[in-house]
Amino acid sequence: MCPANELYYPGDQKDDWICDCRPAYLYHPASDSCWPAWTRGPCAEKQYLVLPSNTVIPVCEQNPCDDGKVPWNTKCETLGSSQPCVHLFPPTVAVLGVNATTLAIECVALTFSSRLTESNNISGCSPGCRRNVKGECTFPIV
Repeated sequence: MCPANELYYPGDQKDDWICDCRPAYLYHPASDSCWPAWTRGPCAEKQYLVLPSNTVIPVCEQNPCDDGKVPWNTKCETLGSSQPCVHLFPPTVAVLGVNATTLAIECVALTFSSRLTESNNISGCSPGCRRNVKGECTFPIV
């Protein structure tokens, strides 16, 4: 059984399975745990955990919004909220979320195919995952 916020992924060998961070979660070496990107996680008050583009180690950055909210289109919006995305995907429902591949905040359309694609993306190492941080990725996601 994997620790909290982790899933089983195929390893390098046949019948080899390993635990690593869920999609859109970041491995934080100091706490040896996975945390949702763009949330407070292990960070101090008024900060959130993000992955800068020039590193594999996530960092705590100042959050200009209240805890649980992120900057989006010059406002502070709640992750998981559909309100900021209503105008982008009519009539499809979309929510403000974290793109599991880029770790960018964006409106994510809620369709069966997008959830299926994200959950089946188990090959390689996602940005911010434990294997990526520890340099153990043999075939990164492109």
